[in-house]
Amino acid sequence: MKKNKKIKLLLIAVLVLCSSGYVLANDNKTKTYVISESEVQEFEKNKLKNNLTENGIEYQFSTYEKEEVKDSKTETKVIEKQSLRSNTEEYLKNNFPQEVNFDENGYEGKLILQNFDVQVVDQGTYEILDTKTITISNVDENDLDKVEKERIINGTRYYLIRTDWSVSNNITIDNTEVPTKYNGVSTYQAVLTREYPDLYNVKANYTGSVEKVNKDVKYKVSYNKKEIAEEKENNYIPVIIGGMSIIVLIAMYFIFRGNATIYNNVEGQFVKLAKIRIRKNKKIYLNKYAYKIKSNNYKLKINEKSFNKLKDTTIKFVKDNKEVEATIKVEEFKFNI
Repeated sequence: MKKNKKIKLLLIAVLVLCSSGYVLANDNKTKTYVISESEVQEFEKNKLKNNLTENGIEYQFSTYEKEEVKDSKTETKVIEKQSLRSNTEEYLKNNFPQEVNFDENGYEGKLILQNFDVQVVDQGTYEILDTKTITISNVDENDLDKVEKERIINGTRYYLIRTDWSVSNNITIDNTEVPTKYNGVSTYQAVLTREYPDLYNVKANYTGSVEKVNKDVKYKVSYNKKEIAEEKENNYIPVIIGGMSIIVLIAMYFIFRGNATIYNNVEGQFVKLAKIRIRKNKKIYLNKYAYKIKSNNYKLKINEKSFNKLKDTTIKFVKDNKEVEATIKVEEFKFNI
């Protein structure tokens, strides 16, 4: 009896649609806008909530999601100093900062000292005149010919410059003191080559992550297609063709009619989104109801007659490139996506 009543109601609806000169259409669209942070105020004030016209079809603003687009990258920097007097790690760290600020090409951040590249700069040599003295003690004569004219000292050849004599012992002959022993101090000199201390040219290498100063902002805006009325041509359709169309529509109703209802949680209450048809190995796309969705919490209620056929069937819900998989165990269950 109930089945016959449904068929009668469907026939009435089909006849009304066929006899009417109007067909109502509804659809939705999502657009993504990425704009500079400095343009956000202007965009939200003058463009965000405007309607959208595309391919001659007008869409009405519904909702939007907003998120900041992070833009970061790794940068390096080199600081160079020349003619430093040491290349020890402690000396170099005292001469270079441990971190530097980066502010170039619209990016800013801090770069951390990583290591040093050191180049030795040879400063050449210079000469000095080195002097050594040798003491001669208690020799019989103060004869310069008996003094060594050259001496090897620490591997270097030194040359005699002079000898200064002094009497170390006397004897008295005829009331006259006559020297018998002498002490001498001989002076030797040599030209030595010395190296100037090396200097160092040093490059300090810095690396770090920097972020774009004027960040971009991404808006994901949902639009609903405006209901439009397209007047059909007022032609009489032959009764046979009309009857066949009705039969086809009735058949399609029984084939594609919904076997479940999906709800969305709105402030603690589950509000109906739509009746849907669940089939094995088919995905349920939720974006088509974006203009109604207010949270990520949903409830699915399966018709009693369909539950036995669908029990233990795995289904997938899809929204914004996310998927949630569920296995049907009960007629009614909740899920998040």
